[in-house]
Amino acid sequence: MKLKLIPQAVALTLCGSLALGCANQDNVDAKKPSGVSLTVTDTTIPSTFMSVATEPPPATVIAAVAPAPPAPVDKKSSASNEPDLPKQTTFYFKFDKADISPQDIAHVQAHANYLLTHADLKIAINGHTDFYGPETYNEQLSKKRAESVAKIFIAAGVPQSRLTLHALADHQPQECKNDTRHNRRVELHYQESTLASKD
Repeated sequence: MKLKLIPQAVALTLCGSLALGCANQDNVDAKKPSGVSLTVTDTTIPSTFMSVATEPPPATVIAAVAPAPPAPVDKKSSASNEPDLPKQTTFYFKFDKADISPQDIAHVQAHANYLLTHADLKIAINGHTDFYGPETYNEQLSKKRAESVAKIFIAAGVPQSRLTLHALADHQPQECKNDTRHNRRVELHYQESTLASKD
């Protein structure tokens, strides 16, 4: 029984303190610190909490509300919404094929998005082949490979004037000329527009 009366006594003490401390609204406004807004709320304690007194007078409660602190600034995202330079710049092809793989299409599209946000850049698309086949055939195949990548840039909205295609056939093999798998490729090389226009 004593445990039930303790919360009721605390509630009565709080109500009395609030009623006495908040009786003079003019006094509160004079002491209000700058940068803090005050909200006045009229609250009445329900009679279910009261067993000693019948109904207390309505108390006016003043709650101090401090302004919300500014949200933390993410320096990386606030700098710009520009995409990062994609890391993959070499795309490999199957033997005697010029079709880019579906998983590489997304990487090429990321390069196109990057190029669209950097108007000062152009890109060289260099097509390569392995050493199998006649030179003229390999030149045509390397050109088709470069064109298949260029089509993705153009479809994304990159103007053709910002693309330079090179059909290099087997003239610039990677580390080992006999490693045919790694020589069947397209490489992307970024150039500043001012440098690219001098070529």
